[in-house]
Amino acid sequence: MTATATTATTAKALVLYPNNSEEIVLFLKEHPAFSFVGTTLVVETPSVRAELQLSNMGTMKFEDRIDYGTSSATSPNKSQLNINLTNPNVVSIVGLDAYEEIQVFLISGKLLARHTADVNGEVEVSLEGLARGDIIIVRSSSSAIKLIKK
Repeated sequence: MTATATTATTAKALVLYPNNSEEIVLFLKEHPAFSFVGTTLVVETPSVRAELQLSNMGTMKFEDRIDYGTSSATSPNKSQLNINLTNPNVVSIVGLDAYEEIQVFLISGKLLARHTADVNGEVEVSLEGLARGDIIIVRSSSSAIKLIKK
């Protein structure tokens, strides 16, 4: 598991909705490049590469999406979130306020879960069901942490 502090903003994105697959979010600020190889649409940005069969292509829409850009900035009133790896499938988040709610998102912006910290400002997040390489964002009211399952 690796982690970096992030901040969330809204940004313009092109969202691809392939048939029978999860959406693919391409932020326009990353200047997506499109090409065709036979009957395959190839879309690339510095952070995403997608290859889609044209026969499986659903729709594409321009949307405002949550963008989690990396930042070292923290709120002056709260401490930065910290993680403890208790085992490969559980991450303990510490440094929260007592009973503070956190949200867990896939990098695509899909909400996976909500958790509430205990009286000590700690909460455990299960990584069960995530595949190796999946990226999630754990967001509190003051900051966020990006995690990559190894």
